[in-house]
This record gives sequence, structure tokens and C-alpha cells, in this order.
Amino acid sequence: MLKQFTTLIKKPALAVTATVLAASVFLYDFSHAEAASDVRYAHLQPFSPESIWNTAMGSGAKFDPADSSRMKNFFNESAYINSNNGYGIALNIAEPSDPVRSVTFQGKTYTHRIPAEATVISGTDGNLNVIDGQYVYEYWQVKKKSDGNYTAGYGVKTDLLDSGIEGGIRAGQFSTNGGLIRKHELENLHMPHALVMALSAQQLKSGWVFPAISEDGGNNGYSGTIPMGSLFAIPPEVDIDKLGLSPEGHMLAEAMQDYGVYVGDRASQITLYASNDVERELPDAFKRMVKDFQSILKNELRYVTNSSKNSIGGGGEPRQPKQAEVVIADNPNKIENPANVAGKPNEGEKERVEEPTPKPKGVFTDVPNNHRFSKEIKSMVEQGLIHGYTDRSYRPDASIERRHVAEIISRSNADLTPVRPGKDFQDVPKSHPNYDGIQKLYRAKIIDGSNGNFHPSARLTRAESAKIFVQTFNLKEKPGAANIFSDVSGSYWAADYIRVLSSHGVTLGSNGAYMPHQSLTRGQYAAFLSRLLD
Repeated sequence: MLKQFTTLIKKPALAVTATVLAASVFLYDFSHAEAASDVRYAHLQPFSPESIWNTAMGSGAKFDPADSSRMKNFFNESAYINSNNGYGIALNIAEPSDPVRSVTFQGKTYTHRIPAEATVISGTDGNLNVIDGQYVYEYWQVKKKSDGNYTAGYGVKTDLLDSGIEGGIRAGQFSTNGGLIRKHELENLHMPHALVMALSAQQLKSGWVFPAISEDGGNNGYSGTIPMGSLFAIPPEVDIDKLGLSPEGHMLAEAMQDYGVYVGDRASQITLYASNDVERELPDAFKRMVKDFQSILKNELRYVTNSSKNSIGGGGEPRQPKQAEVVIADNPNKIENPANVAGKPNEGEKERVEEPTPKPKGVFTDVPNNHRFSKEIKSMVEQGLIHGYTDRSYRPDASIERRHVAEIISRSNADLTPVRPGKDFQDVPKSHPNYDGIQKLYRAKIIDGSNGNFHPSARLTRAESAKIFVQTFNLKEKPGAANIFSDVSGSYWAADYIRVLSSHGVTLGSNGAYMPHQSLTRGQYAAFLSRLLD
């Protein structure tokens, strides 16, 4: 039942009832706030780097225990992901050639470009979502008129370069574009942003907390303990590689652990949101993701007790670097899955493994001579260890992926004597360009997979990199040379590897912290390897 926000500005809340279907190692002391990439397209991953949607969880986050009454009630509720069931979000992206239409609501009219065949969600919300340049127009209860124009029960205009949390049509006034699972993310198995979640009235509590600024009008019978705007996340001590997840579930788990999930709406059950093309065009991948959310990941989430406006994600060192600046694409529909989405190379554009890259003076087009890692990257090129991409770029600020780590190490002089038979992973067929490199490291017992998959496009964390390099090069600790890091306890699983690596002087951390959960960038990886080999 739709009612109105309880706030000074009364707006209808977005109904979200759904039918339950089957049931980076820092080699120098530079700031963690460095952007993960040079550019980010607003129609693919919107809102500012400072937005909650793009701010990583912090090392200071505190969590409700699993046996708290709040979490017990949460675990007992069913879960689903809305996509193409009439309650997801249809993203209509306008081009310069699309017709200009008007949408009238409550005595107000927005005029902008709308694709001729724009999709209006079929559920009771009747949602229309149109990205036109710098803005997204979000409408509720939309009807198309015979002249091609529209009427709506309510609408908002949101700046894609802004925060995405004030003025949207969700109950907490979040933009429906915030926290959305996108098709290109599922294809790339990389989703570097926070998610949004709806809860039932039995879970929700009257009132709201940052970043929400409203709730459903009249509270709609709220009787729970979780206010609108609350943040959930998978605690850092959970090893998601050991949860038996599908590749899609692993992607979802990474986002939940690195960025968290914000409560922004009301539904009949615990509900995440995906654009409608996810389920429509990737049905099998969608089903695997839903299954993992329902059976595993829902129960790994915990309520964050200390997230606030001045301490987003609990404060402390962020798990991931600051996001890149967001820009508007001139022809967005021509960039559906770019080579650079928040630092994630296009899965279809493989790193060259056949022919060595020529050695131009600047090494790569995006690594000028004055780049902080130019010397190390050039050294690795000269040794034939790194090749880069076919567009002559290296992408030094993108996260290094597991497949590339395996490929690069396999080219080195490391002792990779097999100690066990090879293993064919479901997600690394023999036709995969990095198949041989992955097999070499697996047979040498340097790397493993999980649940029959290798997760070749998954990012390598700083902790994982320490283990891989120590094992690959059989490093031993140099007495008295290791650094002591404030965020690596003696009981941490990778503490010994980090201590050994530190004793060789290749990792200095930042401000006394190692930040083991952050991703290692390609530039840092080259410098790391260079320090070990030169």
C-alpha cells in the first residue's frame, strides 16, 4: 500500500512488494584516497566519489553480533532480488537523436529526451527511469498518452554527478539509480559500489538515520528495530572465498563486504534491486546470484552500529581506494560495457599473451616517463613479464586481477615445479587466454579456486598478494627488518606472509597500516614484482 513520506516534503514512497519466487599493497607511502581509475561514466556508475554509493567500508566499522535480536529477526525473513519481475528498475538511456517529451505530475512538468520505446515498469509502481545527459528523471505511476507524452503520480530530477541520496523516489529519498545491480557488472563480475535494500514493515523501525531523510508516510505499521538508512555489510573477518559461492555470488559478496548495503525502502521481504535487463538477458547468472543471496549471503550480513554522516562505513581506513571522478558520456549507449568502468577492464578485451609489447619510450600510452611507477613498469616490460592491452595501455590504477597475476608470474623465473595435478575450472576453459598460466600456478600449489571456479576476474587483495609472493619466491623473513602494522593482528590469517614481505622492504604500508583488504593496483603490482626481481 502506497502512502506518503513522513517529512516536510510529502512524496509517495516507491512500492516494492515482490512475489517470492523459488524461495593493494602500497609500495610507497602515498594516500589511500588515490582514485582507482581516471574516469567513471555516470550512466554506468553514477554519483560523486564522496557519495555513500561509492564510499568503501572502513576499518573502524562495528557490527551487531549474529545472536542479537535484531539479527535473528533479520535472518528469519525471506529474500529476493527484484529485476524483471515488475519491481526492478528499467534504465532508459536517451541519445541526442531521441524525441523531446514532457512528463506532467502534480501540476509540474519536466521536458527532456525520452527514447521512443522507453520501458515503463509493469508493476504497481509503474516506474519510468530516464537518463538524459547529466540527469536522471525518475517517475512513479507513469502512463503514456496518445501524443507520446506522459503523466505521472510523482517525479524527481536527480544530478548524476551529485550524492544520489536527497530527492529520489525511494522511501528514504534515495535515487533508484543508487545501489543498483547492473548488467555490465554481472558480465564483468565486478561491482565496486554499495547496494540498496528494502525491508518489511516487521523489520523497519519508525524514524530514520543518515543517509535517509524520510520514510514511508504513516510508518505503514513499522514494528521492527531497523530505521530507514541503516547500513549492513559482511564483516571483514568473513573469508568469502570459502563460502562456496558462484562467480555471481562472489561478486555480490565482494560488494557487500567492501561497500555495504543501505536500507532505503519497504518491501514484503529483504529485497535487493537489479536493472530489469539483468534477469531478462542473463537469466542463468541472475538465478545463481539470487540463490547465493538467499541461501548464503543474507545470513553473512550484519548491522553496522557506527556508520554516520561523519563516519561513513564506520570510519577508519577504507577497504578500497577512492573512486574515480564521474563524467558524462556524449553517446552513452555506445559505452555499454567500457574498458574502464571504475578501473575494471572490459572482460572482452584480454591482455595480450602471445606477442611481447614493443618498448616505446614512455612504455605505455597511459604511463608517461614521470609516472611514479614508470621505472618499475618499464623494467617489467624489458624482462618480458608484462605486456599490457591491445590499445597500448597498461591501466596502472586499475585493480590487478587473479588471471593476470597468474599469467605474469608464469612468465617469471619463479620455481613453479608441479606438486599436484592440474584442475579444470568451470570459469577457465582451455580456450581462455590465461589458461596455461593459471594451470602452472595451480599445479605449483600457489593458487586455488573455490566451488569449482577460479574467479579469474576477481581482484587481488593486499593480503592475498603477500601470500602469493612469499610462496612463489620462497621468501624467508629477514630478522629485525619487518614493519609492525596497526591493522594486522598476530592472529590474522595472512600476518606471517605480510611480515615476511615487509622484511624484504617491498611494502611500507600507509600511516602505520597495511590495509590488507584493499585491492592491489596494476601499477603497484609491477613495482612489487620489480622490487622482488631486480
